[in-house]
Amino acid sequence: MAELRLKTSASHKTLEQNPYSIALMAHETTINDYRIYLEKLYGFVKPYEQAVFNMLKPYIPDIKSRSKINLLEQDLQAVGVTPDKLKLLPIFKYAVPANVAEAFGAMYVLEGSTLGGNIIYKRLNHLLGINSQVNGKYFTAYGDDSGKYWKGFIESFSNYAVEYAAEKVIINSAINTFNNMDKWLLEEV
Repeated sequence: MAELRLKTSASHKTLEQNPYSIALMAHETTINDYRIYLEKLYGFVKPYEQAVFNMLKPYIPDIKSRSKINLLEQDLQAVGVTPDKLKLLPIFKYAVPANVAEAFGAMYVLEGSTLGGNIIYKRLNHLLGINSQVNGKYFTAYGDDSGKYWKGFIESFSNYAVEYAAEKVIINSAINTFNNMDKWLLEEV
């Protein structure tokens, strides 16, 4: 884990410095900024979940409960995105991971964003009145169980990495996932 954090830190920091990420956390952020961010996030999370969750089913027993795409859909609808517009949102063209190790690297980023989501939620709740029951479900996906879910993921993740000596592949996949998300947020669609 220490090596993973160290080697992904530059990509993680770049993502945090992305203009969309900065706008979301800025004091003058608006509900429109939030909607745009959710739309971009939806276009990224949907294909990742579809590709990664199936591959990791045998390794993460509670994988179904980790899906957050329907929470994103609910948040989008709560901020005014109609079901018809939701169907038209651009989707990131994500290549299916070549193996389970690559899927774990991508899942590390998706699950890690849940921890960061708690920080984002607190800021948006303060600035915009975003509510975890109405339009902030994605960022509060696990509620008080965030730590429990993270520990469960890390256990499955670490067991796989050690058993299959997959550390390098996982790290490269995590870096690629951070970089893909940054590129996707910046992409004009």
